[in-house]
Amino acid sequence: MDLRSLIGCLEAVVPSSRAESWDNTGLLVEPSGNPSVSHVLLTIDLTGQVLEEALGVKAGLIVAYHPPIFHSLKRLTQGSAKERIIVRALESRVAVYSPHTALDCMKGGVNDWLLAGLGQGKVETLSVCSVAPSPNSTLSISDVDKATVDSVTSALPVPNHKMSLRTRPLIPVTGGGRKLSLNQPVSISELVFRVKTHLSISHMRLAKPPCWKEEKRVTTVAVCAGSGGSVLAGTEADVYLTGNAFVLLMQLPRSAVNVQGR
Repeated sequence: MDLRSLIGCLEAVVPSSRAESWDNTGLLVEPSGNPSVSHVLLTIDLTGQVLEEALGVKAGLIVAYHPPIFHSLKRLTQGSAKERIIVRALESRVAVYSPHTALDCMKGGVNDWLLAGLGQGKVETLSVCSVAPSPNSTLSISDVDKATVDSVTSALPVPNHKMSLRTRPLIPVTGGGRKLSLNQPVSISELVFRVKTHLSISHMRLAKPPCWKEEKRVTTVAVCAGSGGSVLAGTEADVYLTGNAFVLLMQLPRSAVNVQGR
């Protein structure tokens, strides 16, 4: 299949337009001439070693979950590992594509996959809603059904302001996070066991606040495939599960929701 047709197939399943506004998704490296692609390599992070593996299997496209090009590049030299990878990919006529937060948000995406092993229950979609602390504030609202003009304007940091509304069509069951209300509450040890089993991992970091009692049953779990700092802030849950080392945060102050494991 030629590259552009293949990218069209990917975009039909995971539209880049659904990614967070700060993200850099889609086709990031494109060789000239719309080359034919017979093999595709999937990876979480595009490293030099992964690129060599792609070349070894004659992959014409690398789908990297994390975008290898995130911040602006002012040059393409041999001065950094990132630049060397991009240059070598172009020289070898290998395209690079990243779905990142578009894949997190979509129905059946990473967030839903993380929930799949935790148990049955009611699932709610979580979205980013943030206000910059300046007169030129921007308020992003995805769940418009639960928002009112009064609730929006009361969050702005200045008493007198002008507000313009720009909307885009919403896709049902999409958002940066999920909240699961379990049909059957479980102990924290059982929940940890489920997470480790589902992810096929032997260790994970667990942060408990001093007020946590071992006999407490977990009824709600908030999930974000990323760090969760903006998506989970303000969300009430017994447990917070984030994609950065899958840190569990139970009933911690909201300011601690951005804690990231390594």
